[in-house]
Amino acid sequence: MAQLLCNFVSYSLRRSVDIAVVLPTISSCDFDLDTPPCHTPAFRYPVLYLLHGYGNDYKSWLRYTSAERFAEEKRIALVLCNDDNQCYMNTPAGNYYDFIAKELPEFVCGNFPISSRPEDTYIGGASMGGYGALVHAFTNPSAFRAAAGFSPAVEIGSQPDTIGSGLNCVNLHEALDRCLKEKLQLPQLFLCCGQQDFLYDCVSAFHRELLEKGVAHRYDDVPGYEHEWKFWDLKLEEFLDWIPRTDPYAGKIPHKI
Repeated sequence: MAQLLCNFVSYSLRRSVDIAVVLPTISSCDFDLDTPPCHTPAFRYPVLYLLHGYGNDYKSWLRYTSAERFAEEKRIALVLCNDDNQCYMNTPAGNYYDFIAKELPEFVCGNFPISSRPEDTYIGGASMGGYGALVHAFTNPSAFRAAAGFSPAVEIGSQPDTIGSGLNCVNLHEALDRCLKEKLQLPQLFLCCGQQDFLYDCVSAFHRELLEKGVAHRYDDVPGYEHEWKFWDLKLEEFLDWIPRTDPYAGKIPHKI
């Protein structure tokens, strides 16, 4: 795989920003194939925008999980960015919601062989990043084929004493109700939480709310795990195996590395 660390000037955040882009490439297993290896991809890659949690940064998913290996094996691009503990909202510190919703896809699809088609686009995140992923899934549902909340902090924006108080955060329950009222097609939803996670009660309650409102989704609660990268590493691979794929690479996975 290729890991590309990029710095560019963001008009949403009004400053230079760092992101990471992971692209599938050739591997040593391709050296002896009948078809000679080539660095020019035949098609644009599907993409997963992967959001970090509170206190982390864009490198966290790369440092603490096997995200890069999964991306190579599954033939999917990853895009990672910083949020600076702003809950992926537009705040006085910068328009982070706008950055994720518009500018980041514009930059990566314009500069890399990454598909801009909604059916090839996925979003996911852990903890605060899981909240951010669900915010985008519920406020811009037509942009994504599927969304994942790994131990998502679903009560940001709905309880005054949670992270994000004072940031004018989106209330996920209200955003979901607006989607249902307007009969919008939601992305396919993947939720998970460890049973020893301090967010377990909130996430399991959100799962029950989705059931009561007739929202199809996958939900896994797993014993023995807390709020930890070991769990999210496990579930990231399962999410990548679970997502619906219609891109040209779907029939060519897994790719050996």
